Amino acid sequence: MKDSARGVFEGQAVQLKGFRDGLRLMVDGSASIEEIESSIRKRMSNLGDSLAGTSIVLDTGNQHLSDPDLERISKLIYEAYGLEIIPDPIPTETEQAKELFSPERSEKKQADAKEIIDRPIPVQEQVVLGTKPSSVDMQKHDLPGREATCIIRHSLRSGQVERFFEGNIVLFGDVNPGAEVIAGGDVVILGRLRGLAHAGALGNVESVIVAMNLTPTQLRIGHLITRPPKNNFGKRKMQPEIACIENGSISVKTFDGF
Repeated sequence: MKDSARGVFEGQAVQLKGFRDGLRLMVDGSASIEEIESSIRKRMSNLGDSLAGTSIVLDTGNQHLSDPDLERISKLIYEAYGLEIIPDPIPTETEQAKELFSPERSEKKQADAKEIIDRPIPVQEQVVLGTKPSSVDMQKHDLPGREATCIIRHSLRSGQVERFFEGNIVLFGDVNPGAEVIAGGDVVILGRLRGLAHAGALGNVESVIVAMNLTPTQLRIGHLITRPPKNNFGKRKMQPEIACIENGSISVKTFDGF
């Protein structure tokens, strides 16, 4: 479901969020173009190059930006951060309202209603229509502690990249040298991590990286980056480990559970 750009700005003219349809740069259309550009630079400054090569939707909610302003924002995002602006696949409420009250839709709605009235309802369908949802059905979308998670059931070879900005990544397999795993939340590798892993790619410094064996080429959490000492390669004991931020730097320790 698309979030409106209203009410999410926490004192900034932009917010960067991950959704099922990808990355969204949510822009306060009431702010000046100078404020928007300044907020974009501030928001993107600590993200490094982990977003380069991805596309992003510019979400202004129901507010309007002029074509010259949109062009300035698109140029800044592409030239400075390597991100390509793509059309919003979800129509705004204004566009939905235009479609809802269009003459063509009204005629179609009347025709569909007549077809439903004229069509006899099978007995089996009547039972379904008259059945109330169970308590499980009513509660399953309102459970606390749920986070969006992408599950990958294969190892990654050199050159392969998996990104999931909406939440966490859980990978069943190995991440080999030259492969990358990038998530907006946590990264959990049920195998060996020997490539690059980036947790909290949108700036969440509370994210963690967990693997059955950690010998990565690079670890990133939020805006922080670390590389293991070269003399540690091949000498680490095979055991579950967790990487997290402690005292302003990335720390790796034995994983004993959350």
